[in-house]
Amino acid sequence: MAEKCVDGDVVLLFKPVGVESTYVVCEDECSVSCQGYNVVTVDELLGDAEAGVLGEVVASLLVVPAERLEGDTSLYEEARMTYLVRVVAEEHARLRRLLRGLARVARAAHIYHVVSRVARLSRIYPWVGLSLVETLRHQPTAVISLARRALRELGCRGDGTWYEPCGEPRKRRGWRLIATSLQRLWPLVKPGAATHPLLRDPLLLVKLPRGRLRTKLLSFEDQLYAITGVKRLLRMQIEGLVGSVTLYRGSFRSAIVKRYLTPATAKWIVAAGLSLPIYPYRLDPRSRLEAEYSAVCRMLDLGLPVPEPLLIDPRGLRAAYEYIPGTPLHQVIASNPETPLIAEAAALIARIHSHGWVVGDTNPSNFIVVQDAVHLVDLEQARESTSLRHRAWDLAVLIYYSFVFSPREPGNRAMLAAKAYLAAGGERDVVREASKVVYALPFAAAVPINVLEKARRALHHVAAG
Repeated sequence: MAEKCVDGDVVLLFKPVGVESTYVVCEDECSVSCQGYNVVTVDELLGDAEAGVLGEVVASLLVVPAERLEGDTSLYEEARMTYLVRVVAEEHARLRRLLRGLARVARAAHIYHVVSRVARLSRIYPWVGLSLVETLRHQPTAVISLARRALRELGCRGDGTWYEPCGEPRKRRGWRLIATSLQRLWPLVKPGAATHPLLRDPLLLVKLPRGRLRTKLLSFEDQLYAITGVKRLLRMQIEGLVGSVTLYRGSFRSAIVKRYLTPATAKWIVAAGLSLPIYPYRLDPRSRLEAEYSAVCRMLDLGLPVPEPLLIDPRGLRAAYEYIPGTPLHQVIASNPETPLIAEAAALIARIHSHGWVVGDTNPSNFIVVQDAVHLVDLEQARESTSLRHRAWDLAVLIYYSFVFSPREPGNRAMLAAKAYLAAGGERDVVREASKVVYALPFAAAVPINVLEKARRALHHVAAG
């Protein structure tokens, strides 16, 4: 049939899945006389695969194996792999820009780059989504094997199913759609529409080590309900962080939802001003979300008592964590200034320090008491650090901030916390550093000077041994 319809030096003929058109690749220019035959030169085919010179009208038809293939199949394979390797690099780069810090721990499924590119192209080229959905329905291994091969070509690391976002996109000329070529390039599309969930949100093919990424297919609350069974009607605001935290209670599992882009950011501006140059507080909401997730995952791996992440929304700057029912340590201190639970908090800080991490915000309200055990929440200022000043700041904040809730027995409380810190493996130099005046001064506006001085001397005494 091709011989009767095409006049010219034909190199390759292929018919994509999901369309009625047949594509004829010629060495130079060809002419066609039959309906449904579209012509493209070898240079245009490879140029579209490498740089989108035809706006990917042709290259987009290479994402799945052809329904019909005749002629120089090596040219077809070259064009396909050229295009798909480029797509891997470009789509993984887009994923890294979207997830930012979370991209270091995220893993993308083997067909993520294919689905992500098709999801965007199908907004203007409806046949792309149709061909992918049809192929996934009838021969998914064909797409998977092709995607894996492109990942190997680029040197991406993975286990065959999940891969690290990899590769750097090359600079390319961009879309140079040749208007005069539209008539001979545009395919005859089969009726129907591609509404597959993967095309509506390719992030369904991306996973985090703990918790889930929020999908656009559901509202944040509906997805949280699907994970925890928490009903929207049972939500309630709780105190703290200027209303940036919402508690969702449920019979199956309760959750805390944190919003990082709120007026609560102002508290970190104040904290950064007071603690400079001791501790580098993060102000950017996205950085705080990413830092908290990374810190929580690491500490859970170490067996430390922190909440489990449930749902992460980097686009909406929200995150849901397991709700730990208990009493905040600051309430216990207010009723019992010499509670031994402050020693438990100091010991937990020492354990965290022993693993090369610091918390940054060891405010007693961030420690939750559950049956005489202490859990740590709110880790958005945590970071990996062995700095003496950073560790001393953690201990100082726990002790000096506690006097905001009760200024009684400052010497005994400071001594109790410092001794527990050392007993749990903390270094004496940290206690000695925390006893310096510079660590007490940020709290002078809220705590009487004589109270701070008694606590500071107690720390110095413990450090002296």
